[in-house]
Amino acid sequence: MTSLQPFLDGLASGTCRAVSDGSYDHNRGSASWMLLDTKTGFKIIGDNIIPGPLDSQSSYQSELGGLYGIVFFSTRLLEYFYGDDATTFAGNLMEYSSRDENLVEE
Repeated sequence: MTSLQPFLDGLASGTCRAVSDGSYDHNRGSASWMLLDTKTGFKIIGDNIIPGPLDSQSSYQSELGGLYGIVFFSTRLLEYFYGDDATTFAGNLMEYSSRDENLVEE
């Protein structure tokens, strides 16, 4: 059993939550994100520097960069441990994440 197993179980069962926050200042974008299993309290924290030309940088781009970090990390983690079954777990993550509120609105 890996030390990540309780977290992986949380992704599969829907007790894992994801949050991020992006920032734009001095022509640079960055974001931080966290995945938290609400059942065990296990968390993984990540930081992103947002790439791209100066004219495409914005606070919105930074916010999206944080969401991208969550999806990228979660997908790679699940693919590493579960291979082809990762899509099932990723689907559960998206289902449980959007259960309470609409995350993106116009």
